Amino acid sequence: MNLLRLAALLFWLLSPLSKAEDIARDLRGNGAAPNHNDGGYFELGFGAAYVVDPFVAERKDCHSRTVCPSLIASGAYRYKGAFIELADATYDGLNLGYGLWDNEHWAVDILAMNLFGEASNDDRTSDDPERQKDLALIQRSRAFIGTGTRITGYFGNTIVQLRWVGDISGNHGAAGSLRLGQSWQYRNWNFHGVVSADWLSRKATNYWIGVTPAESTQRFPAYQTDGSTYFSAEAGVTYPISDHWVGRTYLRYSALPSQVSQSPLMDEHYALVLTATVSYAF
Repeated sequence: MNLLRLAALLFWLLSPLSKAEDIARDLRGNGAAPNHNDGGYFELGFGAAYVVDPFVAERKDCHSRTVCPSLIASGAYRYKGAFIELADATYDGLNLGYGLWDNEHWAVDILAMNLFGEASNDDRTSDDPERQKDLALIQRSRAFIGTGTRITGYFGNTIVQLRWVGDISGNHGAAGSLRLGQSWQYRNWNFHGVVSADWLSRKATNYWIGVTPAESTQRFPAYQTDGSTYFSAEAGVTYPISDHWVGRTYLRYSALPSQVSQSPLMDEHYALVLTATVSYAF
């Protein structure tokens, strides 16, 4: 698995969602209410990750079920309601949007652009037409660029979040998410947990894991299915090292429904990331 694919899997892990911050970051910050002040942050970091990648892949370097190096870059900035955000350990990917309304407990955001998934992850070719069709399926882009709405509720150390986005890059369907998160503070350590349900429309599901008759090969027969819903759970801890250095560890597990795991493009019935990083906050 190359670093681009690893980063994409860390961003996606078969998920999207957020406030004008990623829900996991809200929980790590022990946030109890919307914070729509102007300003932002930026972090750079490094670490290691153990990844179970559910997709069929022919990897040049770091393989699924091994410990791989992990490089992270995350940040967010808000000005007069408009925001841009890219968080590590995220359900969201890259967001551009505007805070439409908020009060003490609720925030409603318009997502002008939500980018998640991954672009084509390799450039290998073959002179064999059948082999080239196999490579095209393995390497094909699964980038999803959506626009939509998200609603976030803050109740003490509990956060609930609902999101819906429709693809605007190529009529690839729609995605929705419902998440519930909780944080706990122990001295300077912040623990968090998130459970989530994610829905993909029929078009979106087949965009990710479907094979059309024209794309099919002996190795990858045609496969189409209905929309899908899958469930994920995450647990993590954030711990300050100094004024600018932060350590972070989390585990995320996603259980894939049978209509997804039975696709010829899938190797596993679940996805998993266990990662530990150290980052510098500007």
